[in-house]
Amino acid sequence: ELALMNGRIKSGDEVAVFISLKPGKDDKDVTKMLLGKTLVLAVDKKKAGQSSSGIDKASITLAVSPDESERLLFAATEGLVWVGLWPPGAKAPPDSPGQTMDSLF
Repeated sequence: ELALMNGRIKSGDEVAVFISLKPGKDDKDVTKMLLGKTLVLAVDKKKAGQSSSGIDKASITLAVSPDESERLLFAATEGLVWVGLWPPGAKAPPDSPGQTMDSLF
């Protein structure tokens, strides 16, 4: 189940997949783009709905490689995965170290 940044994501759209991790005591929380420009194959509207936090959630099927599948599964197990629409015609941004509370402001 993924948190959707835009409840209008549908089959055929391209999305970016983000991960938010809360590591151990000595490390810092981090949010980072995990996958960019990823094709949505299907959205399970039966499971789509809104959680008590007001965030839309749904089960979606993405076109990913075996390596990307492993990364995505690990991310979903260890943190919170978010999906947002990829702007049409947009190029992949340069790799980023992600954002922490210190780098956010």
